[in-house]
Amino acid sequence: LYAIGIPAILNLALPSLLVTFLNGLLAAFSQSYVVVLGIYYKLQTFLYLPANGFVQGMRPLIGYNYGAKLYHRVKHTYLLALGTATVLSMIAFLCFQLFPRQIISVFGSGSEMYFQFSERYFRIYMFLTLINGIQPVTANFFSSIGKAQLGVFMSLTRQILFLLPLIVI
Repeated sequence: LYAIGIPAILNLALPSLLVTFLNGLLAAFSQSYVVVLGIYYKLQTFLYLPANGFVQGMRPLIGYNYGAKLYHRVKHTYLLALGTATVLSMIAFLCFQLFPRQIISVFGSGSEMYFQFSERYFRIYMFLTLINGIQPVTANFFSSIGKAQLGVFMSLTRQILFLLPLIVI
């Protein structure tokens, strides 16, 4: 229980810690930046929910089939979940690249400068959404086969070693 539970707790806590750090960092510059980050994370969560549903459905299937040594089913389930998450990520990516102003305006109106900043920020930040489905599917795959430490390592690598420095830059 602890071997799987503690990494799962870390996977759930990392995004909150990241947002807390980013809010503090951006608040030093402007509250508008904090608002845009808040909008982004609300949208990211909304877009991530369907992919997360597929991931949660994948976990027991992979765990059962891995334990039964039906590795062809494990591979098929992993690839199906990975493909689905990637397609959802591509749809989100295209929406944010093509229609950022329309999406942002759902959260209210603002000045032209606010929209220009928001559009630029969303296009840059959502560029990473293109590959965003790979990490959660793969991290949960490792948890499903009893190697939760690898999943946590992937999450830490993505959010702390890569994402955080890129956002700061």
